[in-house]
Amino acid sequence: MALQITEREKRDIVILDLAGDLVSPDCGTLTGRVKELLASGKKKILLNLKDVARTDSLGLGSLAASYVSAQRQEAVVKLFSPNDRVGEAIQATRLDYVIDTYSREKDALASFD
Repeated sequence: MALQITEREKRDIVILDLAGDLVSPDCGTLTGRVKELLASGKKKILLNLKDVARTDSLGLGSLAASYVSAQRQEAVVKLFSPNDRVGEAIQATRLDYVIDTYSREKDALASFD
C-alpha cells in the first residue's frame, strides 16, 4: 500500500500521521514533506508510525534523513507509536538511540514541554 501522509497540529507541534508502507519509492514523499514544513518555519514535528505496516532500509533512511534535516534547521523530529514490526526494525538499526521514540502520542507531545 502506498504511503499516505495526513497532517494535523496540536499547539505548535505538527503531527504527520503515516499510513501504508514506508518503503521505496515512497520514502521521498516523507522527507520532502518534512523539508517543506521546516522551510515554512515549523520546528516541532512528530511522525505517527501507528499505521505504517512495514518499512525497509530506505524507509528507515528517510526517518533518519528527516531527523538530520530538522537538526540542521534547529528543529526536532520525534517518532511515536511504531507497531511491533516497525518498532523492531527501528530497534535493530538502533535508530531509537538517535531519534526520540515514544509508544504513545500523549508522551511524545509531553516531551516538548
